[in-house]
Amino acid sequence: MVKHIQRSILFSIILFLCLTGCAYRKTLFIADPAFMILFPKKFSLIKIETLALKSERDLLIQEIDKIVSRSRQDKVIVSPLYSTVLPFLAEKYPQKIFFSFQETSTLENLRFLKPERRELLIKTTDFIASYKEKFYPEKATLRIALVYYIGNTTRQEEYQLLKNKLRDLEAVSILLEETYQTLRDKNRIRSLCKNISEINPDLVLLFLGPENQFALENLSGSFKIITENRALSRYKEENILFSMEFDYRKALDKIAAASSLDLQTLVIPAFIRPGRGEIEKISPLLKQVFPESNI
Repeated sequence: MVKHIQRSILFSIILFLCLTGCAYRKTLFIADPAFMILFPKKFSLIKIETLALKSERDLLIQEIDKIVSRSRQDKVIVSPLYSTVLPFLAEKYPQKIFFSFQETSTLENLRFLKPERRELLIKTTDFIASYKEKFYPEKATLRIALVYYIGNTTRQEEYQLLKNKLRDLEAVSILLEETYQTLRDKNRIRSLCKNISEINPDLVLLFLGPENQFALENLSGSFKIITENRALSRYKEENILFSMEFDYRKALDKIAAASSLDLQTLVIPAFIRPGRGEIEKISPLLKQVFPESNI
């Protein structure tokens, strides 16, 4: 009788592990620590492997290749910072489907996760013009610092679009403009933050991707900030007007749950998340400029 009960319990445990394990093992997500800040809640259908950024590309490829080679997952999502290694991996492991945040090649087993926010960037310049007119009518222009990570084609296109639209505005003057192809030099980011704090512009447009959090921690001043992907961070809440957020979780959950994904490109939509310190003041203006964001 006891043995029968033990066998029944053991069978139930094995069955449970098989059912949950199979679902859990469908998708592997190779992430960098900074990107994981965007996901305070755990994934139920995705295995996470967090890998620190390596200074040398060859070493990075070796580390990621090691993770993929021992994995049993059919679908592999790779963090934006590691997208450059995907053509090598996709060619080496044709039986797996890889998901990249950067358009790197046209291999059959490589899918592109495309963050799309160009329309929101255009509307951001409309917001800035109205914000200046409503809250700073006495100023000739709003003095702006523009900082952008342009490490892939999508972000380069975004930066050019935003810069051109800002230059068309009579309401602004760009005091500081700085771009980053890579984000490995944190001393440069510290120096940038110090420079911004010293010139103390009216508005900082901070788009440093995975190092945005680090930059926010190192900024000080009375200026306002428009930024991106601050997740649940409370840094500089009194300064932040709003941030642009991508619904990465929904996209990754969709990949994990899907039995097949025929589309080569999966669009990740963006939305506006107001800062807590300024929400009452600017909420009517945000609703006017960004009606689709349900603010």
